[in-house]
Amino acid sequence: RYDFSGGGQYVAAALPDLDIAEGTTELRIKARSDRAQRVSIRIADDTFQYHQIATPYTQPGEWQTLRVPLSPFRPAFSFGGANDRKLHFPLRQIWIVVDKPDGAQSAASGTLEVTDLVALAAGAPAPSAPAQAAAAPAAETPRSALRPSGGPRTRNERMGVATHFGNGGRYLQVWNIEPDIAAAADLGVAWIRDDFHWKEFETQKGRYELPPRARRWIDAAHAAGLKVILIFNGGNPLYENPFDPDAYAKAAAAAAVQLRGKVQAIEILNEPHNFEFSKIRGGRWNGYDAATGAVDPWVGDYVTLLNRAAKAIKQAVPEMKVIGLGSVPPVNFRQLAMGVAPEVDGITEHPYSIRAVPELVPYPATETILKRDGIATADEQGTYASQVRLYREQSARHKGPRELWMTEWGFATYQEAKPSFFAGVTESAQAKYALRRFAEDLGLGVEVSIAYALKNDGTDRHDAEDNFGLLDHRNGEKPAFAAVRRLAEFMAPYYPAAPAIDTTVFTQNIRTDTHPVTWDGARLAAPGTVRVYGFRHKETKQALLLVWSVERADGDLQPRLADLEVALPATPRSVIALDLLTGLERPLPFERRGAALWLSQVTVPDRPIVIRFE
Repeated sequence: RYDFSGGGQYVAAALPDLDIAEGTTELRIKARSDRAQRVSIRIADDTFQYHQIATPYTQPGEWQTLRVPLSPFRPAFSFGGANDRKLHFPLRQIWIVVDKPDGAQSAASGTLEVTDLVALAAGAPAPSAPAQAAAAPAAETPRSALRPSGGPRTRNERMGVATHFGNGGRYLQVWNIEPDIAAAADLGVAWIRDDFHWKEFETQKGRYELPPRARRWIDAAHAAGLKVILIFNGGNPLYENPFDPDAYAKAAAAAAVQLRGKVQAIEILNEPHNFEFSKIRGGRWNGYDAATGAVDPWVGDYVTLLNRAAKAIKQAVPEMKVIGLGSVPPVNFRQLAMGVAPEVDGITEHPYSIRAVPELVPYPATETILKRDGIATADEQGTYASQVRLYREQSARHKGPRELWMTEWGFATYQEAKPSFFAGVTESAQAKYALRRFAEDLGLGVEVSIAYALKNDGTDRHDAEDNFGLLDHRNGEKPAFAAVRRLAEFMAPYYPAAPAIDTTVFTQNIRTDTHPVTWDGARLAAPGTVRVYGFRHKETKQALLLVWSVERADGDLQPRLADLEVALPATPRSVIALDLLTGLERPLPFERRGAALWLSQVTVPDRPIVIRFE
C-alpha cells in the first residue's frame, strides 16, 4: 500500500539479489491495483546502472501483465553505473515504482499488488496464466495477441505513425533518430511520415543535395525496415514565386531519384490550406467565399503544382507513390473536380475529429456547414465513414485517384488551461480512440492510416501540440503505444471481407451523448451505435469481426451488452473475444440458428474487441 498524504514524489519496492541472464528479451510482471495509473519498472544491471521504463496499468481491480521489452531496449532514462543507456547482464534488481498522482483531485493513497516475475528468452513461448493469478476471472487469461518475444514480426502495411526528424528548432531537443526509429519499428506499423524541406534540398538554383540529418534519419528508417512517406514541403525563396510549379517539380523529382529505394511515397506539401501555400496567395482556409460563392485562386494553383510534380516524379522514378491534396475536405473535393493527374496515386486527408469521437468529423451536411463550405463532404451526422464514401464517389466521378491515404490524425493528452482547438483527453481515452480510428480505417479499406504522432513534441502539459504522442517526450509508453502495437500485429494479415460478413447487432441498452459538441452551429453527438467490420485472413480466409461501442471513452457506466447475429455458413469450433487494449482473451458462447451464428450478451466496450471464429 502506498500513501502520499505525508509528501514524497514516488514509492518503490525492490526485488533484490536477482541473476537474470543474458539472452532474456522480455520481462513480465503481473499487477493489480485499485486505480488506473502508470507503473514504472526500474532495472539495476550488472554495473548497477538503473534503467526506468514506464508501463501503463489500465484495468482497475483486474490482474494485468506488465511487459518490459529488453530487445530492443528503450529506457525512458538511465543513471548510475556504466551510465551508457545499455543493458549489462546479468540483471541484479527489479524495482516497482509508483509516482505521485497528478492533479489535486487524484487520490493520495492506493494499493498495488505484484506477483509472478517472468523472464522470457528469444523464441520462448509466452507463459500461460499462473495459478497465483486466480483472482482474475476464470474464463479470461492474459494471452497476448503479440508474437513470442524476440521472434519474427509482420508489419501492418496499412498503418503508420508521424515523426518529426525533419524539423529543426525545439524538435531537435526531443527527437533522437536512433532510439525513436527503434520505437517506431517496435510499434509493428510499416510506415513513418516526416518532413523534407525544399529550401534545404535546393540551396542554389538547380543544385540538389540531401541535408546530412535528412540522410541520417532516412537511412536509419530504411535499415529498420520502415517505409517512408516523405513530405516534400514548403516553398523556396530562391524563386520569385516560392512555389514555382516547374521548379518544385524538378526538385521533387531529383529528391525521388536520390532517395530511390529508401522512400516509398512523396506527399506534395503538408496542409496547403493551413500553412505557407495559401498564406502567400491569400484566401480562406476552406477556399470558399460564402458571400459570393467564389473559389479562392490558391485552390486551383495547388492542383497545378500537384499535377506537375506527380508527372516529373513518375517520369524519374515510376515506382514512387505520389500522394497529395491534404487540405480540408471542401478544398479537396473541389480540387478533385478540377482534375487530378493520373500520375497521382492517392488522395491525402487529415481527418482530425477535433473535439468529437473518432467516428465523426466536423463536416456534417447541416445548414450552417453547407453555408460555410458550399459543398457537402459528409452525411448530416458528420460520420467519418460517410466522408470516406463520398471521397471515393467524388474521385471516381472525376477520374481521380483510387487510393485514400489518411496521413495525419490524432488525440492529444493535455490539460486545457484555456480555450483550445483540440479536446484534451485522458491517456486511456487516447488509446481507445486511436484503436477506433485505426480499426475503422482498416475496415473501410483505407490504403494507409498515419497516427499523429509517435511521441510528444515537448513538455508543456497545457499545450496540445506537445501531447499527441503515443510515447511521452522521454519515450515512456502511454497506453496507446501497446494498444496500437497489438492491433497492428494482430490485424496485419486480415483484410476487409469480400463478400461482407453480414452482422446484425441487437443492443440491450442506450448510450446517449449527454454533452455533444457544437461546431460552427452544427451538433456533433456521439452516435451511441455499435460499429462492426468484418475481415478475413488473406491466406487462411479465417473470419473475424472488429466490434466496439461508438460512445465517449472512459465514462462511468459499465460496458454495454449486445446480441450479434453473424451470417457464417460454417460452424466454428470456438469463438474467442480479444480485448485489443489489454490483450486479454475470453471464449464466447454461441449457437447455430439457421444460416447464422448467434452470440448472446456480448460485452461491447468503448474500444475495439476482436471476435475470432476458429
